[in-house]
Amino acid sequence: MDVLVLIGRILLAALFLGSAVGHLTRTKVMAGYASSRGVPVAVPATFGSGLLLLLLGSLSVLPRCLGRPGGCCWSCSWCRPCC
Repeated sequence: MDVLVLIGRILLAALFLGSAVGHLTRTKVMAGYASSRGVPVAVPATFGSGLLLLLLGSLSVLPRCLGRPGGCCWSCSWCRPCC
């Protein structure tokens, strides 16, 4: 059972890592989308969200003691407004 939990943590961290890399490498493209949706300072917000995804998301899910912040980051990323 511990092996399944570890595999799940690794897969969840991979999702965060992929999203963080996208935010940090394609900041201008994602900032363009964010500004079209009404985000006032899109470039710093996009870069900051990429760093948060990297630090709170992917790096906090792997250690067992830091799983709660990673789970909160995951749930907050799905609770953003759609409009």
